[in-house]
Amino acid sequence: DARVSNKLRGKGFSVITVHEIKKYGAPDEELLALANKENRVFVTCDKDFKAKNIHPSKARNGIIYVKLKKPTDFFEVLPKFCNTFTERDISSMANKIIEVRRKGYSSTFIDPLGNVQEQYANFGDN
Repeated sequence: DARVSNKLRGKGFSVITVHEIKKYGAPDEELLALANKENRVFVTCDKDFKAKNIHPSKARNGIIYVKLKKPTDFFEVLPKFCNTFTERDISSMANKIIEVRRKGYSSTFIDPLGNVQEQYANFGDN
């Protein structure tokens, strides 16, 4: 959605959409490979993304999975997300998968010992 990409650009994020690169409908794996190649964070709202069990090690630059019941909920969550995550946070997302939900997010990552860890946080009153 152009409203989402414009909002993210307005917050200082460098965004390229599947529509802009004519890849709408391409498999997540192909888009993730492209994001890794271009050193970008991969953002998806694909409902079956979680079922694909993508390991954090495949998320070279990070993945943000937006899991919302209604797409319009994203416009309520987006300001909270942008207030929580800065460009610095996004640039340090190597091997992390962030799952954004209506009230907060979880972060799946690989710790220094090579173990997969998960953390949860609420957006609070952002």
